[in-house]
Amino acid sequence: MSGLPDTSIDLRLIAMKVGKPTRSNCGVCHFFGGGGNNVKHGDLEKSMFNPTKETDIHMATEGANIQCTDCHKTENHQMLGKIYSLSSMNRNRSTCEQCHTETPHAEDILNEHTLKVSCQTCHIPVYAKVNATKTEWDWSTAGQLKNGKPFEENDEDGNHTYLSIKGSSKWGKNLAPDYIWFDGSADHYLLGDTVTDTSKPIVLNTLNGSYKDRDAKIIPVKIHLAKQP
Repeated sequence: MSGLPDTSIDLRLIAMKVGKPTRSNCGVCHFFGGGGNNVKHGDLEKSMFNPTKETDIHMATEGANIQCTDCHKTENHQMLGKIYSLSSMNRNRSTCEQCHTETPHAEDILNEHTLKVSCQTCHIPVYAKVNATKTEWDWSTAGQLKNGKPFEENDEDGNHTYLSIKGSSKWGKNLAPDYIWFDGSADHYLLGDTVTDTSKPIVLNTLNGSYKDRDAKIIPVKIHLAKQP
């Protein structure tokens, strides 16, 4: 019965008291995914619990103070914006246009750009503005010991640059994104899939899109490089 709640708890009563999750509810998992703060995304990390306007204009507590569920709306237990690596063809996502429309600018010439340029391309020129994000991870160096024991090495901000159990890592702050064409769908490798060309790096989570794709736009991304078993 490990993991089940105590039998004396009234689960029906608890279910009647469920409310919308707060930023803290979401952040304790999503800010620390991958084994540490800002490891995965580059723009979801612990500074977002109480961000300034310079960090995030939408979620700034002295500004709009928007919560995660204000954009990631839910209907019938289905939430907008599922992660691409798990739901690669799902287009039911959160977008800037939900609030700002597809023509948010006063000048028509700027609105014309939104046909092929995503909002984030101009409005998110850098990421990891407060805390560094992990950019490279080399598992092949794992297993090293000092005096017969596992050890760790950290940078000046306390980020792990080496862990015996995880190998070597590189971190970056105030980084300019890479830019790709993206049509809103993705692809990924699954357990059991065969890698046919081992002479070049494998794109584990391919984001689909091209200039010729009428649904695709230029979008900023964080590209993470790794050597994996």
